[in-house]
Amino acid sequence: MLFFLVSWSIWLLCNDVIFKQKTPDYDTLFFLIIIRLYLWLKAIDSDFPYLALDMLRLVEELFRWNNLQKLKLVIMWSPPKVNSFKWNMDESLLGKPSPSGIGGVLRNHYGIVLGIFSFSTGIL
Repeated sequence: MLFFLVSWSIWLLCNDVIFKQKTPDYDTLFFLIIIRLYLWLKAIDSDFPYLALDMLRLVEELFRWNNLQKLKLVIMWSPPKVNSFKWNMDESLLGKPSPSGIGGVLRNHYGIVLGIFSFSTGIL
C-alpha cells in the first residue's frame, strides 16, 4: 500500500508542478503521504486505532497492527493473455480550456512494467 501511496502522491505533485506551476515542497509531500496513509487505513478499517500524528510516533505499533478480516482485495487491472502486452493510457485536464497531459504504462502478462510515459499536451 505504501508504494502506491507514495507513487500517487508524487504523481499529484508532478501534476501541480506541470499544470499549476507550483514549486515542489518536499516537507508538504511527506506530510500529505502520512495523512493519505492514515485516511487509506481508516477507510480499510473504520476502527483503526491511531491518529495521523500517532503514525509518526508509533511506527512500530503500525507494523504490528493487523486487521486482515476487513482487508478486501480489489483487482483494478486485468492482465493480457499470456505472451501479450497491455498498454493503458489516461488523460488529465483541469477544465476547458486548461493545461492537459497524457500518460501511459506498458505491462506484460505478469504485470511487470516495461515502459511508462507522461507529457503535457498543452492547453485544450
